[in-house]
Amino acid sequence: MLITSGSGSSLCLNSAELYDPTTGTWMVIGNMSYSRELHTTSILTNGKILVSGGLGSQGNSAELYDPSTGAWIVTGSMNSERSEHTASLLTNGKVLVTGGSNGSFVLSSTELYDSSTELWTVANNMNSGRYQHVASVLTNGQVLATSGGYNISLNSTELYDPSTGTSTMISNMNHARYRHTGSVLASGQLRVSNGCISNIGKKDKLKLPFENRPGQGRKKLATFKEDRYLLNLMKKDRRKSSRQLASEWNSSHGKSISARMVRRRLFNAGYKSYTTKRKPYRKPSHCSARLKFTKQCSHWNFSDWKTVIFSDESHFEVFNRKKKSFVRHLPSKSDKSFNFQPLVQGDGRSIGVWGIMTGKGVSPLVFYDGRMNGQNYISVIEPVLLPFIEKNFDPDVTWYYVQDNAPCHKSAFSMKRFTKNKINLLDWPAVSPEFNVIENLWDMGYNRQ
Repeated sequence: MLITSGSGSSLCLNSAELYDPTTGTWMVIGNMSYSRELHTTSILTNGKILVSGGLGSQGNSAELYDPSTGAWIVTGSMNSERSEHTASLLTNGKVLVTGGSNGSFVLSSTELYDSSTELWTVANNMNSGRYQHVASVLTNGQVLATSGGYNISLNSTELYDPSTGTSTMISNMNHARYRHTGSVLASGQLRVSNGCISNIGKKDKLKLPFENRPGQGRKKLATFKEDRYLLNLMKKDRRKSSRQLASEWNSSHGKSISARMVRRRLFNAGYKSYTTKRKPYRKPSHCSARLKFTKQCSHWNFSDWKTVIFSDESHFEVFNRKKKSFVRHLPSKSDKSFNFQPLVQGDGRSIGVWGIMTGKGVSPLVFYDGRMNGQNYISVIEPVLLPFIEKNFDPDVTWYYVQDNAPCHKSAFSMKRFTKNKINLLDWPAVSPEFNVIENLWDMGYNRQ
């Protein structure tokens, strides 16, 4: 028996264990690639075990366990994130996944997994969305999906025919139910055990109270619909803290949830907290210029780009570096001088550098002090740029000089000198530092500081 993942005390697990009936012992095996709960497992015809979907870090992921090697291998991802779904091994060896929930909506979609290609294919939708339902492979090869939930409990059923790839609604069950079980009997009949709603019906007939008996365990504080409200609340402003989300949720409901519960529910739905990535702010005009530039150069090949001279300036600080640094010390040595990074007032004794990079190599770095204006810029680049061009490019080769749109680059003095020295400027879109490959050299320099 193979046990996979599930929910621990507060988080989804990625661990797995094997039970050996000959020794009666459990053995921990390698961890799965992703943490998950409310997922499905299927034993394929090749002996491997397919684990698909579930709540966790990657709700559409799937992976295979190979008993012969004891290793987990990531396989093709499903087309939709889903949990509380079903997975049925068809007679043709494919796995049919139906319904489930993506954390915001109940799904009617279905997918087929082909173990020979390790790919998922979108199949025809079911007639009704459903989760926490049962899908059973009958003796004739068809798949019977029964009941489940869709905001309310369902009593509907439908048959999936692998030969046509379609689902057909059939007669309803006598009681609506979800979280039930279904077993195909030797006679070919399907036996469905009682679910939540049928138990309520029995209590009503016997005039018993609907409340759970004492000691039946703690129930979820929030319903599926309320969890969905929490997800929608988060999506309106993804930068709100869990404490703020809990406060807003509590003000809209007659219950009280904690910030810790908010974090747990969001994590179980696949949402983690990440540090926001920084990127330059671009106006629509900047985006249009970038698009125009990419279309203009889309036909360029490697030889064309070898004729481009990329240039840029950068600053390196001796003190006041923004990069984090680490130090190792004993707890008793926390006050020693080697634990501190010196800070000075002002610019931290920064030094400016300018350089160029081409497919033919790089130029020597030119160091400068102070602020850069048009005259200073020309005095820095001309002694290096002009000899570099004369040395590396034949007179009949058309080359281009690239610079950003800094004021010193576009000054009247600079443009006159470019015209006089016959320097061909490549019109570069503003706010596009990632287009300039020399930025990679600066990153290497920063990392070595």
